[in-house]
Amino acid sequence: MKEINKPANLDELLLSIENIKVVEIRPFFYSRLISRMNDRKSQQRTVLFNPSYVIAILLILLIINFQMVNLENKTQEQEETANNSISEFAETYNLNVTSY
Repeated sequence: MKEINKPANLDELLLSIENIKVVEIRPFFYSRLISRMNDRKSQQRTVLFNPSYVIAILLILLIINFQMVNLENKTQEQEETANNSISEFAETYNLNVTSY
């Protein structure tokens, strides 16, 4: 196996590691950081739950619901008129009508 080339000043390097100082952070750094992160999260949530958006979505859903109910009523009326016209035609010509 090959030996790893060791630097000539390995002892100096190890001694320099011992002289490294720990970096001090400003007081309340973590509390400020968490506060900023929570502020950003709350700003993102308020856009979706803005009352104007909620009202607009509810109105759109109500309009769609109203249109679906009207469409259902129209199809029922058309079926009834079709059945009535067949019955009237059969009665006019004295024919027996069977329901389909």
